[in-house]
Amino acid sequence: MKTILSVNELNKAIKEINKVKAIKGILATENIIIQVENGNTCLIKDNFDSRIKKKVESYNNEAGIIALDTSSIKLIAKLKNDEIIINENEISLGKKKIKFINQEALIRESLDGEITNFTVSQKELLRILEVSYCKAKDETRPILKGICFNNNETCALDGHRMSVRRSEQYNNE
Repeated sequence: MKTILSVNELNKAIKEINKVKAIKGILATENIIIQVENGNTCLIKDNFDSRIKKKVESYNNEAGIIALDTSSIKLIAKLKNDEIIINENEISLGKKKIKFINQEALIRESLDGEITNFTVSQKELLRILEVSYCKAKDETRPILKGICFNNNETCALDGHRMSVRRSEQYNNE
């Protein structure tokens, strides 16, 4: 994946799509997805209730998708007007570089051969995602900032407490 954008255009698009806020009690992310396909670059933010997709002018595009975390988004907001190059594992602006791990590759690698489909009602999904209050919020332990789905359980922890919900409403084994 590779795309070249104007910093001003990128920051305007980020401000627009940041109107999608996390819903209390629902697993949501502050990450912004950058998707490049068919020569177009789109920024996407989703909170499972609403979604904003913003097309940004770009060129020299190669198809792919990455997720920018809040730290990278804050750094981009401080950049001056120039062209920014975004590819799979770094963002470049002249000599400045922001390196990160391609989250799509990590997710794809960890789920290889283990992808299953199941159906759960909205009411039950909201109940099992109540564990989100227990997710870590500090940047020092990012591994604790998620929710674990294992069989019919969800679990979150922050280093001091743990929250678990079990459900018999669906089968994810």
